[in-house]
Amino acid sequence: MEYDWAEKMNGIKTPSKASWTSSLGRCFEIDLRALAWLRIAIGAILLYDLVGRVRDYQALYSDGGVLSRTLAISQLGRLTGISLHLISGEIWFQAGLFLIAFAAACCMVVGYKTRAATVVSWILFVSICSRNARVMNAGDALMHTMLLWSCFLPLGARHSLDAVKGPARFSSLLSSASAGSVSSVASAATLIQIACIYFATSVLKTGEAWKDGTALYYALNVDQFTTPIGKALLQYPGFLSALTHSTILLEFFGPFLLLWPLKKKFIRTAMVACFVSLHIGIMLTMRLGFLPILDIAVLMLFLPREIWDLFYRKKPSIAIEPDPDPAGSGILKIVAQVTAGILLVYTLWWTLGTFNKALRPPAAVWKTAASIKLNATWNMFSPQPSRRDGWFIMAADLDDGRTVDLLRRGDPVDWGKPKDAAAIFSNYRYRKYMMNLVRKGAPKPLLGSFVGYHEKVWGKKFSSQGVKIREIRLYFMEERTMPDYAPPKLRKRLIWTRKS
Repeated sequence: MEYDWAEKMNGIKTPSKASWTSSLGRCFEIDLRALAWLRIAIGAILLYDLVGRVRDYQALYSDGGVLSRTLAISQLGRLTGISLHLISGEIWFQAGLFLIAFAAACCMVVGYKTRAATVVSWILFVSICSRNARVMNAGDALMHTMLLWSCFLPLGARHSLDAVKGPARFSSLLSSASAGSVSSVASAATLIQIACIYFATSVLKTGEAWKDGTALYYALNVDQFTTPIGKALLQYPGFLSALTHSTILLEFFGPFLLLWPLKKKFIRTAMVACFVSLHIGIMLTMRLGFLPILDIAVLMLFLPREIWDLFYRKKPSIAIEPDPDPAGSGILKIVAQVTAGILLVYTLWWTLGTFNKALRPPAAVWKTAASIKLNATWNMFSPQPSRRDGWFIMAADLDDGRTVDLLRRGDPVDWGKPKDAAAIFSNYRYRKYMMNLVRKGAPKPLLGSFVGYHEKVWGKKFSSQGVKIREIRLYFMEERTMPDYAPPKLRKRLIWTRKS
């Protein structure tokens, strides 16, 4: 017979024929210390993200920017969900929402009024993603998904101001490290959701590049997000091919092993180590925003309590708390767990629908869910990495005879390939927005608004010098990656013209 490790240490012998509910509970339990560090990580990432967004909050989120509220609603359709940021397009209003989001993220970091701070953070993050969905990436989808599940979990049970009392609250903030685990519908839903994400990413990678091992070759040839380390790896095609195949295998089989109920200490820890290595590799070779860091933080939820005990140098103990989250009444807790269960059913249903549209929930259901961003497809680099790359040039003819590039500080136009293709973007969100402008089927009015915004900004600067803009032309210098390290094909595309 097998026994639970903690029960052995305490001399308690319980047969492995324990009730299936008990076994299931141990399978989906999450250590409270893992939840605490997830809370701190999410709060810190939200702060980092807000600082990055502030730089372009006028351009990307106000009516005076590249995407007014009217344009967003009329042209982006269902991509524009429920959003508080759509109430007003004034800069002061957007700044106010940013400040509220900043305060909520700070509360999450220190664990003050954790539940309320998590709910507010989720609402405002979904809101800002819905305001301008054209700057969203996979990291945003993972963030609002994890924020949603976090609303049902006791993130403030450890390492938080909520968990410590008295005048020495701040000094004892990180000393509240006693063991404990939570096992609930919400904890099960969270772990299953993460496993579904990895599994979906593998199943959706159906392109030939993933089968013949060239996917990473094409991915690392996208200059806009490849780091110098990523460029250096292009010199080792055999190594890249091995990494491509191992990535598919890990993403396909790894989720099942992350949830494997037996030998959790070894199997789950090994799988977490493998996935963390994957994300560290991604972080070193690609500029994907906060996605790799958030992925690593989320994976910590799978670590069994034995590993956390080793980290904290604590003696093993029976560590399941019946109620680590005493806030709220019993009825409210039941409602919360039932809601989490319903969301889990929807999540599994929607995941099946990403594999086959015929299996999607009814349109009325998924469109309603999409309004709060519960429609992520997890199709990173699927069905295969893009073979198209390039850079933008916004050539402006001035009435003094000069032609300057408005995307490069007004310098003279240079048609050559830049050393750093990402340098013309203020951050990865602006890069995402611009690349979406040249996607197939992109609404043309978005291009006109984008050029018009830059004309307005630069028109004021030039008018102070007594110069006027006569004409603006937006070009996309499209570079297509060819197989077998052949020279890329370059095509100059004029995608918009605007005369003043």
